[in-house]
This record gives sequence, C-alpha cells and structure tokens, in this order.
Amino acid sequence: MGDTELLRLVHGLEWLGSELDYCRRQYAQAGSPGEGPAWNALLEHQRCVLLTADKIEHQLKHSVPFNPAALLNIEFPLEDALDLVGDLLESVEEIKQAAVTQVHEVPPKTRSFHRMVENYLSALSGQPDSKAGH
Repeated sequence: MGDTELLRLVHGLEWLGSELDYCRRQYAQAGSPGEGPAWNALLEHQRCVLLTADKIEHQLKHSVPFNPAALLNIEFPLEDALDLVGDLLESVEEIKQAAVTQVHEVPPKTRSFHRMVENYLSALSGQPDSKAGH
C-alpha cells in the first residue's frame, strides 16, 4: 500500500467532511427541502465523501500483505496489524453511514480517523508518531 496515497485520501476525506457539513448548514438555511442548488451541492459532497471513503476502504483491505516474507517488515504481531486494519475499516464504515444519515458527525469522525491512520502508519514504519497526544 502506498502510505502517501492513503494519507492523501485521508486528508481529502477530512476536507470533504468539513465541506459536507458546511453544505448541510447552507441547505438548512435555504429551507427548500429536496431541491435547489444547496440540495444539489449537498448531494454532490455526500457522493464525494462516499467515493473517497470507498477508495480508503480499498487501500486498507489491500494493506496487509499475505506473503509471509513481506511480514518480516512488520514490527508488531500480525494479529495486531489485522486488528488495527479492522478498526480502521470500521471507522470508514461509520463515516460512510454518517455521510448519509448524520452529516454533522462527519467532520469529527474524519478528524479522529485521520489520527488513527497516522498512528497506524507510524506503527507500521516502527517510528513513534510525532503527533501523539495532539
């Protein structure tokens, strides 16, 4: 998995989550249920969040190598790596659900997910997370 690509997608998801929440607020102020430019913008941003979350999910599902020789580079037990990826996939699913049903929860969920991914990548590289505790 390309760590750079995953981080790029996570940064994008965080940004899109904030934009989606902004569109939700604009739509609420417009007061025209299910129509108009604010509604169309909300739907477009929702679609972008879901698409980006799907791309992240794809990256994560392919992040754990199945070649035993490649596993030697992992500094912690395989079970822990699989648990971490499982937790990340669960968070992606929560973001996708929030994008459809509870848009106001998307920004904090994406910020939390961003921290989780950075911690995961730091653990894989064997280096301490420089942002730990922030």
